[in-house]
Amino acid sequence: MNTQQEFDQAVAGLKTQKRLTLSADTQFNRVVSSALGLEWSTLRDLEQQIQSKFDCFDTQTAISARLREVKPSNTGLVKQRMCKSVNSKLVHYYRLVPASMVPTLEEAA
Repeated sequence: MNTQQEFDQAVAGLKTQKRLTLSADTQFNRVVSSALGLEWSTLRDLEQQIQSKFDCFDTQTAISARLREVKPSNTGLVKQRMCKSVNSKLVHYYRLVPASMVPTLEEAA
């Protein structure tokens, strides 16, 4: 089974348990919906995704604050952060993945 299939199954399980709501009704849900996945995104990327997907403007500061609120105990998700040097500047990338997948993803890296 590949990682994308495992990811999809884990997300479906969280939805079934009603721990994960991917709607546009709150800023937190918009951020979770946009950051959830195996792809890495900067805060600017997330800002643009939210604007195009939900027609809402959430600032990078607000998105960062909502990412800090993500906890495995309330959503079943884990925030992952990666830092890269781009043009001599540190750029932070984020993603949200199901907590059950973290050991699997670390082994694959």
